[in-house]
Formats: sequence, structure tokens, C-alpha cells
Amino acid sequence: MKSKIMPTAILGSICLIAALLLSVINLITAPEIARRQEAEANAALIEVLPDGQGFEKLDVASLSLDPKITSAWAANTSGGYVFRLVVTGYKPGLTIMCGIDANGKIAGVKHVETNETYGLEEELDGVYIGKSDGDISKVIATGATPNSATSNAYYTAMTTALDAYEILKGGN
Repeated sequence: MKSKIMPTAILGSICLIAALLLSVINLITAPEIARRQEAEANAALIEVLPDGQGFEKLDVASLSLDPKITSAWAANTSGGYVFRLVVTGYKPGLTIMCGIDANGKIAGVKHVETNETYGLEEELDGVYIGKSDGDISKVIATGATPNSATSNAYYTAMTTALDAYEILKGGN
């Protein structure tokens, strides 16, 4: 009769070796992954605020901003801001980056994560560019109903970002 200990020891050894190999690979690749993620984040910042350079991440928890704003950056050279907002469209988790220039106008909008099913966010990414707090109105995506959840989510995100801009500039 064969011992049951031997197959268990072999299987345990294989699992230990596999875990060690994965740990070593993670140690090697983690810095490169972090560098690429930071480069992608900076590219998104520049995409929504093209005049911005030298972005400084702000501590949103200490700024008393709307909870929809999960991250914010100040552009050191242009005086603008970029806001990352998470809103609910048809489904929760619609994440939008919005850049606002030094004149208080929306410089760029880009969705970076979405759970929407209709693809309306593709169309809505660019329609608010050039709008400011005084002239913004809800835009309905082509083929959407006036109470489209995605259109409402974008409008909410844009007004929230413009309000945050005013607060950071010293307004109410």
C-alpha cells in the first residue's frame, strides 16, 4: 500500500514553488506596471486639460468637495483643474475626467470607466467643451430620451466639476 504522504508533499512543493515564482515575477513587474499606470493617468489629465502641465494631486477629503469627485488635480502652469467624478447613469460606476481651464470653461471631458450599455458616453464626451457655469445646459445624446440616465449623469458630473472649480477658486 502506497503512502498518502508522498503525493501530498509533492503537491505542496509544487504549490510552494509556483507561489514563490509568482512573487518574484510580481516584484520584477510591479514598478513597470506602476510607471505605465502613472503615464496613462498623466495622459488622461493632459487630454482633458491640454494647456495643463505639472499636475499636483489635491487632497479631496480636506477640500469639502462633492463626494462624486474622487480625485482632483491642479495644473501648476495653466491655473486649471482636472476632476475625476464617479456618477450613476444606467448603472453605477460611470467614471468621467473633466478638465476646467483657468477661465472656468470645460476644456475636455473623457469617460475612463463605464458600465453603460448603450454607448452614449462616447457621444457625450465632447459636447460640453467650452461651456462654463453660466451657459451649461443638459445635452441629450442622439437617439436618447430626454430623461436618459447617461445624459443626466454627464450633466450632473459637469455641473459638479464646475461647482468644485468655483470652490477651489474661492467662491461658494
